[in-house]
Amino acid sequence: MFTEKRRMNLCPDINVSLSCPVSCGKCCEDSSTYKFNIKTNKKKKCKYLKTNERKNEFCGDKKVKAECALRCRNCQDDVAVKPDYEAKCIDTKEKFIIDESTEKTCRQIINNNMNLCDTNELVLNNCPVACGLC
Repeated sequence: MFTEKRRMNLCPDINVSLSCPVSCGKCCEDSSTYKFNIKTNKKKKCKYLKTNERKNEFCGDKKVKAECALRCRNCQDDVAVKPDYEAKCIDTKEKFIIDESTEKTCRQIINNNMNLCDTNELVLNNCPVACGLC
């Protein structure tokens, strides 16, 4: 599940919205295939979360909360897709300015393990492949 800031940055892209409909608020449903551990070697699907006791026990887990969005009451508000958005899944080859004094390429960002994809919108826009958006 995206953080609210990432939802607002990413979900206006039609490709992200289509790939992540629950996170982007296009629908609210439980995964039909996801299973989570309730005990060692015992897994259950989202429909196991029928009671408030079970929801309280398991919905605190981020993965369960995301995959069982309906039963964990984790439905998101819809984020509108930009009508003129042209999806591009190509990283910029040239250096671009990240902040007032730093210029980097997408490759340098990946090689230096910089976590700028989560914090810098300019990096997300220039490096969609490096940031795992495509």
